Amino acid sequence: MVTGDLDLVDRASREVLRRSALIDYDPHRCWAYLVRARLGEERGDLAAATAESRLAVAVARDLDLAHYLSFALARSGRVALLRGDLAHADAALTEAVALADTAGAAWFAAVARVGLADVRCSQGDLSGARALLRQA
Repeated sequence: MVTGDLDLVDRASREVLRRSALIDYDPHRCWAYLVRARLGEERGDLAAATAESRLAVAVARDLDLAHYLSFALARSGRVALLRGDLAHADAALTEAVALADTAGAAWFAAVARVGLADVRCSQGDLSGARALLRQA
């Protein structure tokens, strides 16, 4: 994705989904959906990004792994922010922070806090955004 070869990212993530289904391995399925959500963002297709991030959240909830779910919620919140859905963005990122904090997953908590700071900025709450960034 960094090199801009979005077609390769598309093909590779589809292949990960195919192989994950063959062996019934949801952790890789979750990450493939997250990559596809990011791909949707890169392509400017927020409908696809929304759908893929929702799939990632659903799989992560079934896995019951806090760090996976926190990261999936953070991606879902990011996509919601890009769509202008501040309520969903706020809820998803707030849940992501709480899950990561409870699990002691500091990196995932920091990712979620940075996203939540973006939401706070969009809401006009600059002091709240600064506080979140300090915590991250």
